[in-house]
Amino acid sequence: MNVKETFKSIKFIRKIYYFFVSLKQKSRLDKYYQSDSYNKLISFHNKHYGEKCFIIGNGPSLTPEDLNLLKEEVTFATHRIYNIFDQTDWRPTYYMGQDFVLLNEIQNEVEHVEAKIKFFPINIKWFYKFDINDAIYFYLNSEEYHPNLPKFSTDASKQIYEGYSVTYGAIQLAVYMGFKEIYLLGVDFNYAVTVNNEGKIITNQGVKDYFSKDNNLGLKLPNLENSLLGFQAARKFADENGLVIRNATRGGKLEVFDRIKLEDVLLTK
Repeated sequence: MNVKETFKSIKFIRKIYYFFVSLKQKSRLDKYYQSDSYNKLISFHNKHYGEKCFIIGNGPSLTPEDLNLLKEEVTFATHRIYNIFDQTDWRPTYYMGQDFVLLNEIQNEVEHVEAKIKFFPINIKWFYKFDINDAIYFYLNSEEYHPNLPKFSTDASKQIYEGYSVTYGAIQLAVYMGFKEIYLLGVDFNYAVTVNNEGKIITNQGVKDYFSKDNNLGLKLPNLENSLLGFQAARKFADENGLVIRNATRGGKLEVFDRIKLEDVLLTK
């Protein structure tokens, strides 16, 4: 068999493999759409219609003082936010995780996170022994999209689209819940080490990844090219649908959304 024939054979085998993978996923999704978790997620549709919320990142600009200002607000927080709990009385309304590898590593800590509701991808239960009893699970659609913008879900009960940032997932969930004003805080969009779409490692000297001492423990390197497309997709959706997404982060490098001071947001009732 020559090289050309071998290549054709490999392509054919891959085609068959992905066909059966898609069948298995469809079977899993069919079961998911009949689950209690799916029905619970439906109940959150427009639960907060017309309200405002804050999506909290884990960037180095995040401070316990700012979080204390949000104790009466509806907030979303993610991943290792629990590392700041010993410095503030604030606790998130909603807690969300999306990184499969990281969540699998910190499952014990996640299980004890204080939040009214926790949201995770159902996909993680398919690939890891991850199970949080009081959580609500959503389907994370990991379609490749670069160099185009990722899709933006208008029905988070059906799916949330990957955007290489848990913040992008949280924005989609917030829109599904009916929030009309979404403010980002602690989303610095700046990391010590990143990787681009060509696989090149980019190092930024003197940059701190997170508010805590942990730097990239258990995480794959962030791809800011793909994350940027996700934020651009969120901005586009907001502009086309009369929603407000503003960046209240103190500093950082995320300029997709108009900037606003946290104090100015809290003065607006």
